[in-house]
Amino acid sequence: MNIKLTPEQEKFIEIQVNSGNFATFEEVIDKAFKLLEYQQWMEETPEKIDSGVAELDRREGLDGEAVVMDILNSRVGWVEER
Repeated sequence: MNIKLTPEQEKFIEIQVNSGNFATFEEVIDKAFKLLEYQQWMEETPEKIDSGVAELDRREGLDGEAVVMDILNSRVGWVEER
């Protein structure tokens, strides 16, 4: 894939590499994508928490102990052996 950068973007990347913050152009781009992913996660997480809290308020949540026991039984058979 080829992308076209503005002169400002190219200069920014050059500064980052020349300053020693990154070894290559690719590292700068990789970091930029990771930051975008993190930003998206930060925007989505409060909504997911609010949704989960609303479910719990409506008594639609799951019993935490039952969920843990199901996981243990299905993954390792740990509970059945005890």
